[in-house]
Amino acid sequence: MLGRLKRIVLPKAFRRISLMFLRKDMELIVGKIELLENNVRKLDDPSSARIILGLIAAEDHRYFDHVGVDFRAVVRALRGYVYGKSSGGSTLEQQLVRVLRNRYEVTAKRKVSEIFLAVSLNDLFEKEFLCLAYAFVAYYGSGGHGLEQISKRFELAFDDISANDAVLLASLLKRPLPWHPSVEYLEKLDARKNHVMSRLINICRSGKLDGLVARADLRNLSFARDILERKGDRQG
Repeated sequence: MLGRLKRIVLPKAFRRISLMFLRKDMELIVGKIELLENNVRKLDDPSSARIILGLIAAEDHRYFDHVGVDFRAVVRALRGYVYGKSSGGSTLEQQLVRVLRNRYEVTAKRKVSEIFLAVSLNDLFEKEFLCLAYAFVAYYGSGGHGLEQISKRFELAFDDISANDAVLLASLLKRPLPWHPSVEYLEKLDARKNHVMSRLINICRSGKLDGLVARADLRNLSFARDILERKGDRQG
């Protein structure tokens, strides 16, 4: 019953409220997402699965467990706010809404409206599609507004992203690339990449996203190959 409430009833209720009080924002966001569809559809596996896994590992490890808002993360963020500690709590859908609305003011009104719109999107689009749509509009650094631009800067074929590339791109979301990276910046970026890679390892080990991991064909990564081989031995 609780699962049905979270997966079906909540998104539909939030969508009705969004259409009542946030219709213009809702129409703007949906229109922009629909314009991204052709670009998103260009991505096939394993590239698309790798990008999704990279984003989940870096930004939203409970992505497939929530409907656009992670209430545990919200509680953690509120607790951090009370004690004067910054703590992220935005899901990938909320980040997508923020970018498409181009609203970054730190206010309760913006945050609440963002939550309603993010949950509403879950009633309209598939989770994987929303994740890839965010990849195409996210800010990765100077000369890197969206997946296509940042891929050109790194001379990557955006429709042929390796697993290591996906980890790098996801890491740039927290460490946007400057035009002239300093040694200090590169050290911080390496630390971020190691953190994202560690999260990706945990995803592989958990078994919760085995289908997505298989589609990503992570066997070309030494750490993933070891993990998948150990899983195969246990199952054999």
